[in-house]
Amino acid sequence: MRKQLVHIIDWISKKSYCLHTPRELRKKDEFLNRSMAKETKQKGISLLIAIMSIAVMITFVSEMIVSSTVNVELAIMTRDRVKSEYLGKSGINLGLYLLSASYLWDHVQASGALGIKQEPVDGPSSLWTIFNQWPPLGAEVLNFVQPLLSSESDEDPFGLKGLLNEKVAAQMRLFEDQFSVKIFDESKKINVNDCAGSGDPARECPEVIAQLEALFACPAEKLFLENKNLSPRELAYRIRDYISSDEQASEESNLGSKDEPYEEATPPYKAKRLPFDSISELKMVKGWDDDIHAVFAPYLTTYPFKPNKKTARGKKVSVAGININTAPSELIACLIPQSRDEVCREKSVQKIHKLQGEASNLASSDKEIKAKIEDLFCYTADEGFEAGKKEEWFVVRSDVFNITVDALTGHQRRKISAIIRRIDSGVKGADVEKREVKRAYQILYWKIT
Repeated sequence: MRKQLVHIIDWISKKSYCLHTPRELRKKDEFLNRSMAKETKQKGISLLIAIMSIAVMITFVSEMIVSSTVNVELAIMTRDRVKSEYLGKSGINLGLYLLSASYLWDHVQASGALGIKQEPVDGPSSLWTIFNQWPPLGAEVLNFVQPLLSSESDEDPFGLKGLLNEKVAAQMRLFEDQFSVKIFDESKKINVNDCAGSGDPARECPEVIAQLEALFACPAEKLFLENKNLSPRELAYRIRDYISSDEQASEESNLGSKDEPYEEATPPYKAKRLPFDSISELKMVKGWDDDIHAVFAPYLTTYPFKPNKKTARGKKVSVAGININTAPSELIACLIPQSRDEVCREKSVQKIHKLQGEASNLASSDKEIKAKIEDLFCYTADEGFEAGKKEEWFVVRSDVFNITVDALTGHQRRKISAIIRRIDSGVKGADVEKREVKRAYQILYWKIT
């Protein structure tokens, strides 16, 4: 029995020894290494998933923050845009008020209620010009201007002394934003639409043709056109032909056919044969390019579309007069060639500069026009268009005005331009509806940019 037990113990010892052979130990180590590697790999995937999840969450949160910021900015921009638009419309209403008040004041003066009858005149001293030299209105500008007015200096660059009192300043402080109102006289220009008439070349707009020729024939302007192979007379008649209703091109335009030059364009078109809708339409006329437009457009207008009045049947159409008090002195000098004389030019510049410094009118009535252009521009009645008739080109009263308002709210800027025509409430004629007009103005054009 004892001997058998020894054999069993010896067999167990041998088996235990076999389990710890190098081969078995290597297998065991390899198994353990594979297990650890698998466990480590699983831990790496979990870490990667965690990092990706955090990145997605950060991206989502960042997107929400950016989206919220953009929405807030868009809301602010929309709010400022709406505010600036209505601020601009308020400026237009202010301009209409000034034109109406000026119109009323003119009637009061003409009625003799103040003891002396005075002919209604529009010029540098008119009520509607009051804002033209002012800076933009608003609280920020007020803070800048007020120290200038409170100083002991006599300088008043904006003409605000005596006007900007405490009550007015308190009202201006209510404006968080700023806007400027400028009123320009459209009657100080040559109205090219006066050539859109009956189509009779013998009767149609001779005055406008003469005015355009005179403007284009100023020394520097004439040389400018010659460099473009154009003559003043040629260009003037091309404008007339484009909007006149007759079918034949005038010989002076140097165009064989009225439509042929425009049919060759890309895309092709024809002469309009109707009044211009805006001054930019002049670019449709043959030869009228951007350079020419930049030089001459400031002296031309298309408003009103029709002449103010007509003479008796069989006579020429009367054109809208140029306001001598608001017209640029260089335009008047071009219209009256005598002023180009060196002696006359020096004298004219001095006198006109003095009148402008005093904000005085060149003429206070239609009867004074001839004497004024004789004195200031050396005009003689034996020269020019229909000898002795050039004074009929000018008037002292304006009917059409351009109100331009520039409104700024935050970073949003809106510009509104409106062409306003003043109407006499008692007028009945071809250019006004045949009924009593209940308002003092008519809106001819409106644009918001």
